[in-house]
Amino acid sequence: MLRELPPIKVDALVIGHGASGLMAASALASQNNNVLVVGKGATATSMSTGCISYIRKDILRQERGAIDLEALARSVHPFNDIMERGSLALEEVLLQVSSFFQRSLSDQGLEMTDDAFHFFDMLTNAGTMYSCSIAPSFTASGRLDRLREGSLALLGIEGHRDLDPRLVAAMCAGHVDGVRVRPYWRKLDCMGHGGMTATEAAARFKNGGTQELIKTISDLEEDSVAIPPLFGLQSVHKGMSELCSESEKNVFELVTPMSLPGLRLQDAMERSAVGHGCHLMKNHLVTRLEVKRERAVSALIETPTRRQAVSFNSLILATGDLVGGGLALAGREVVDPFSTFKVGWFGKTEPLPGQTRYDAAMRQVVEAGYLVTHEMRLMTKEGRPFENAFGAGSTLASFSFPTGVGLGGELLTAWIAAEYAKEGS
Repeated sequence: MLRELPPIKVDALVIGHGASGLMAASALASQNNNVLVVGKGATATSMSTGCISYIRKDILRQERGAIDLEALARSVHPFNDIMERGSLALEEVLLQVSSFFQRSLSDQGLEMTDDAFHFFDMLTNAGTMYSCSIAPSFTASGRLDRLREGSLALLGIEGHRDLDPRLVAAMCAGHVDGVRVRPYWRKLDCMGHGGMTATEAAARFKNGGTQELIKTISDLEEDSVAIPPLFGLQSVHKGMSELCSESEKNVFELVTPMSLPGLRLQDAMERSAVGHGCHLMKNHLVTRLEVKRERAVSALIETPTRRQAVSFNSLILATGDLVGGGLALAGREVVDPFSTFKVGWFGKTEPLPGQTRYDAAMRQVVEAGYLVTHEMRLMTKEGRPFENAFGAGSTLASFSFPTGVGLGGELLTAWIAAEYAKEGS
């Protein structure tokens, strides 16, 4: 039997607790709005690399360090539309978003690099090359341009699943010209026996346990040492700093998706949202929206045991795409799970420059449909813009692929959605 809780009223309801939802919520709450964030399940952010790119490398053209703003606008939806109307200075918005985001993460102990307008290359835990603009500082210290003509140790830890040093060494040979790369396997007593996830490993290192690893790293002859992610959000800065300072080596994490870096980013963004004053309801599901003409007015929030109505002045939908659950398939038709908003369909998409088969296959799934907006306002099924309902993140059209471009589009669209939403809050 469901327990009925008293109804509540907020300035803004944000549905979705990934990067876009948390960014929009933090931006609104930082301006003294009463914000409720509702989300359920694992987010794409928590499974990401924890790195950010606001721009697409395949589109961006740079000349003598200057950025091509027209190319940048084309690379991130929906800025091309908004810029044409003269309502946004894109370079200014990028700086605002980047500054707010990095300051918020730094307050939670997650230090990031700060160059939103340029790319650098790093190695992944599969030995492939990864490009991004903003990365955790102890990942960015493994930038390939800074490793040139040096030596690099790839340190695998027995029982840890995130790094096979021999595989990485074999795969990365063409990416690190002039760098001597050597793989190592080492056993640490603190890791115990058997396969261990990164989260389980982080629990072992949470309250110390780094001295054995420091000695292992110090005994290696290479100048730089790449390791799998070993520390959670609360201990990453202290742990990595100790490894570097006490071993006197450049110790860094390889870029690792589906592991601690994404979980740390998710954790830091959740803590930041709460720190800005948001109320976060995780593992809650919005089961119904009430709409009056072109205005969303209330929602019903449920868990298996509780139900609560919430009314609001503004709504931001940041629920993701088909993969994230923000859209659904009904037969061959892409639909909105709330049966409230207008959904668009891409049809046949043109191949992107340098697109891999994987990118092409995923793009067909992810870009199969999207929520239609007009200047960030979601549309009714009949095609009229809502007064107070806005979209953010990958529920919108065509900015998040090809894969590997980072979460920047999520943050940018969320920031603009919050700018629109605060007018009604």
